[in-house]
Order: sequence, then C-alpha cells, then structure tokens
Amino acid sequence: MPNDSLFWLTGIFSLAFFNALFAISMLKKRYPNQIKYIGMFFFVVGVALPIIGVLFSLWIVLLLKYKPVKKESVDVKMIDMGVLYLSFPVTKRRFGEGAMMLMMKNRHAPVNMKLRALAAMENDINRHRLAIIRHALSDRNDEVRLFGFSIIDKMEKRINEEINRYRNLYEEAENLNRKIDVAKQLAMLYWDLVYFELVDDVLREFLMKESEEMISFVLKYRFEDIPMHILRGKINLYRKNYFSAQAEFSMALELDPDRYGFVAPYLAEIFYTKGNYRTTKALLSQYENLHYSIPLSSVVDLWMER
Repeated sequence: MPNDSLFWLTGIFSLAFFNALFAISMLKKRYPNQIKYIGMFFFVVGVALPIIGVLFSLWIVLLLKYKPVKKESVDVKMIDMGVLYLSFPVTKRRFGEGAMMLMMKNRHAPVNMKLRALAAMENDINRHRLAIIRHALSDRNDEVRLFGFSIIDKMEKRINEEINRYRNLYEEAENLNRKIDVAKQLAMLYWDLVYFELVDDVLREFLMKESEEMISFVLKYRFEDIPMHILRGKINLYRKNYFSAQAEFSMALELDPDRYGFVAPYLAEIFYTKGNYRTTKALLSQYENLHYSIPLSSVVDLWMER
C-alpha cells in the first residue's frame, strides 16, 4: 500500500512538473520577468487539483446521501382550472370544424386555402371527403378545378390498376387458397369503385355483380369468412334488398359476436328503414362503445334520448 501511494504521488508531482515546464516554454518570451512565478503557479495548481477534485467529489456524495428531501403532497381532489387553462397549449385550426364544404362553396374564399384543403384530403380519402373534392370541380378557379379532378382521376386509376393486377393474379393462381385470397381483394376493389361513386349507373351494376361473383366464390370454400358476409350485406343494402342484407349482417354476427359494434349500425339502418324504431333503438343501445364513434355518436345520443 505505501508503495502504491508513493507511485501515485510521484505521478502527480511529475505531471505537475511537466505541466509547469510546458507553461514556461510557451510563456517565457511574453513574460520573461515573471517566468519563475508562472512555473510555481502551474506546478501548485497541477498538484492541488487532483486532491481538490477528490475532496469535492466526496463532499457531493455525502451531500446527496444525507441531505433531506422535501416531499410535496399534491391534493388531486382539487384542480385549479384557471392555472390549467393558462398553461394549456393553444392549437390553431387551419380549416375549423366542418368547414371544408362551406369553404368550397364560398365563392370568395381564398384560392390558396382551397388548394391546401384539397391537399390535406388527398392522401386519406373517404366518401365524405370525396364529395367535398367533387364540389371543387365546379369552382370558378381553374387551379382548384384541375387539382380536384387530378385527385379523383388518380384515385380511380389506382383502383383500376389494382383490379387489373389482381385479375391477372386470379387467372394465374396455381392453388385454390391463393385464388380465394385474390378473389377477396377483387371483391373489395370492385365495391370501392361503387362506394366512392367513381362509375356511371351502367358500370355500377356490372361491378356489383362482379363483386358478388367473387364473394360467392370465396364463401363457397370459406363460409366463415366474415368480411365477405359483411361486404355482401353492404351491396344488398345499397340495392335496398333489406331482407338479404339483414341475413348477411346477422350471419356475420352469428359467426363473430365481437363484430357487434361494427355490424349493429347497418342492422339499425335496415330496421329504421322498415319503420321498426324499437328494434333500431335496442340495437344502438346494446353496445355502449358506439357513443365513442365520431360518425355515430350524435345519432346514438339522439336515439338514447327518445
């Protein structure tokens, strides 16, 4: 142990000595009269700093170990809403709630705002947004009309390209399971063209028949395929074949009761159309999570108040 201590002390003094020599060599020309004091200063600093560093580290450790920590208790039963309101981040809306269609109909709305709205909807199109985009086709501004048309055209081309690709895969499928999987995709793609109203009346009926043909093929071998029962129910509901639509949706529920939250609104629509309001209310009230569905919450709340 003494030898180890001597070794470290020798090392510290050596480093301090060479540090002082280095300082003298660098500063002797600039401070020739104070070179002795410069050497002494850097030698003392070189020796003292390791010792001071160790002592300071020990002091920090002891301070952290024995310093009492003040614990603050928070009364969670009371919240100062005024402070919360002042500290809550403010988020500015770009278009407002439900303002897209109103802006498209407004002849005096800025063109750049309409273009930004169309760009915001371009990558996530649903039926409601597609209706807004279609309204842009009658806008007085050429840029707005062309942008709206390009979005719809791009969507239609994408679906048709997918149909052609899956049609080739369907014809080239080497085994039954692969053919069934491809048929499911084709059935949904045909329905997408109808659902998004991208075709005229004559082609619409043809596409629904094509979709039903693919659905029948799938269910022939996989009768328990719930998405295909739901899709056939949607097609029958679109055609106002309520009895067939109800049978398909009911079959989907029988195969998987956990789908109630998704299927119940379709069944409720059928019974509402038939005038059976009591069953409509029972269907909507049986699944409480429908309250949290943005498209359905207002409808469900209305029926719950009846």
